[in-house]
Amino acid sequence: MVRAADIKTLDAGGEPHILTFYEIFLITRGRGTLTLDGQAYPVTAGSVFFTSPGQPRQWLARGLDGLCLFFTADFVESFFSDPLFLFTLPYFHREGGTLRISLAGPGASTLARRLKTMQREIRKLRADSPHALRAALYEALIHLARVYTAKTGATV
Repeated sequence: MVRAADIKTLDAGGEPHILTFYEIFLITRGRGTLTLDGQAYPVTAGSVFFTSPGQPRQWLARGLDGLCLFFTADFVESFFSDPLFLFTLPYFHREGGTLRISLAGPGASTLARRLKTMQREIRKLRADSPHALRAALYEALIHLARVYTAKTGATV
């Protein structure tokens, strides 16, 4: 979990690139466009983007800040007994569905609190931190699935 301001390559017209991990990105400030898997999306405060491994993307934005949650499939699958869990979420590995939702006010604040809880756990790592992080991640993923389906009408 990192702040967007700490990722220097985001604040410009970056080259297209492909991630090898999952990412959930809550934008708190900035404007522009994110082209994700061939679809251009507006970047504004309250935007939440969902990137699956292997999806090409390109940022054309300025003044970005926000919270980025990165994780690998192994981190989730090594704990949960459902190896297809990430494929059941409505915002990952979907063709034709939107990879962006917009959260306003309380929705964005709730997600930011959850992400900051994980950030604090990472800063003070303990022996049981991987379990706390997986639990917080799982809760955030389910919460976002519910918000996503409510906003888009997608089915799980």
